[in-house]
Amino acid sequence: MALSRSVVVIGGGIHGCAATYYLSKKLSDLRRRNEKEDDGESQNPRFQVTLLEREDKIACSASGQAGGFLAADWGDAATDQLHKQSFELHAQLAKELDIKSYRTIPTLQVRGGKRNENGLGGDTPTWLDGEIASARLMDDPTRTAQVTPAEVTNKLAQAAENLGAVIKTGQRVVGVVMEDDCVTGVRVRENERGDETVVPCTDVLICMGVWSTLASQWFGLPADAWPITGIKSTHCLWKQREAVRNDPYALFCAEDGRFGTHLEVYPRSDGSLYICGIGGSDYVEGDRLKEGGDCERATMVAANPSRVEAGSSCLKSMTSEASDAPDEIGACMRPCAPDARPLMGPVPGIANAYINAAHNCWGITWGPIAGKVMSELILDGKASLDLSAFRADRYTTKVSRRGRKQQTSDVGEQW
Repeated sequence: MALSRSVVVIGGGIHGCAATYYLSKKLSDLRRRNEKEDDGESQNPRFQVTLLEREDKIACSASGQAGGFLAADWGDAATDQLHKQSFELHAQLAKELDIKSYRTIPTLQVRGGKRNENGLGGDTPTWLDGEIASARLMDDPTRTAQVTPAEVTNKLAQAAENLGAVIKTGQRVVGVVMEDDCVTGVRVRENERGDETVVPCTDVLICMGVWSTLASQWFGLPADAWPITGIKSTHCLWKQREAVRNDPYALFCAEDGRFGTHLEVYPRSDGSLYICGIGGSDYVEGDRLKEGGDCERATMVAANPSRVEAGSSCLKSMTSEASDAPDEIGACMRPCAPDARPLMGPVPGIANAYINAAHNCWGITWGPIAGKVMSELILDGKASLDLSAFRADRYTTKVSRRGRKQQTSDVGEQW
């Protein structure tokens, strides 16, 4: 008889939800195959995927508030496979899961300054009616896209539940139960003050974003084994601009010394206008992420009012669509390793534990493919992509610039 599998995924962002979805798909296929082959005398194995999220809803951190920009061809030698395959998966999932906010859009490199109509060309959106010195198309418009992160994350979670996954919110994971270098259970406190319980498992996957750095000690690893920093950045959103809905362009703006910004502007499918790259990002790590720290949990991550003002003023100089105050402000933390590459693979020295974290500013883009290959690694023992560059046991020195790249060229704010 085939072995039963009970996989626990920790973290309800896009990476945890994508992994739960693809794990559930694979286990659903195994379940049907076993039922078909069952001779009536053997007992079918039990297959279960359980996702545990600390907050009271899915997509409560960066996966609910990010810009959702997707690019197929902006990877370097190590990450190109993640970009290309995940870009295709986003399009596929949009059809399969009815993700309405997904669409390809053109992307411009924009420089503010005295308006120069000769520098704008024919690719400038009508709503970019302010101080724009130049604007140029950065890529094939069919190779960049945008999706609302909260929608895709929640649709993945819903689809996983439809396949039999169990999703529990309000579950604070405080450790694991180990036996002979294997994890046998996950220790959980419900609603923070509840009694501790153990969720049995055959496999565990860490998808906790920046807070994944705290989990290394659960497995007997050093506290700095997974040196992930949270890049806490402010964002603003102006709701439902009709001109933006009708003429959607993503914008990567040159550095503006007047405001200390390096704006990234993303139009959403409902016409909302989202900006990040506002500058003044806070680097969060160590005790600040632990219990009692100011960024202990996702609900404690707040916008910086001075950066809201700076970002709003910068965008207002470029478009009349931002002439009033933003309708929403917020902040989220991009989980970033020293080399700006993700941690994806087995936990060192543990037979049945895995990590999928530190996807930096490409977390939404890479979410689907990361979830898919982690499901392969857990259930098949081998991933369809080469994950050697993302090993969880690597040690590197810090690099100075870890922002978004188009291949090897810096694009947008760097940190």
